[in-house]
Amino acid sequence: MMLLVCFDLPRTTKFERKQANKYQKKLIELGFTRKQFSLYEREIKQKNTREKVIEVLRTELPSTGMITLYLLPNEVNDK
Repeated sequence: MMLLVCFDLPRTTKFERKQANKYQKKLIELGFTRKQFSLYEREIKQKNTREKVIEVLRTELPSTGMITLYLLPNEVNDK
C-alpha cells in the first residue's frame, strides 16, 4: 500500500513557514520520499505500521493549511 501525502501550507508569516518546514522534515523522518514540492509518498506493507505513521502525521498537523492523505494500492505505481 502506498501512502501519498499532498499538502498546501501557507508560508506568509515566519510562524507559518516554521510549521510548514517542520511538517516536511517530519515526513522525511518517517521515511517519505519527495515526489514534488508538496507531494510525498511512502510504501508501507504492514497495516499496523501504516496506522502508526498515520497517527504520527495526525499529531504533527500544522494549525493552518490543507493536508490530504491518500491510501493507494501498489498497482498504482506498477504501471
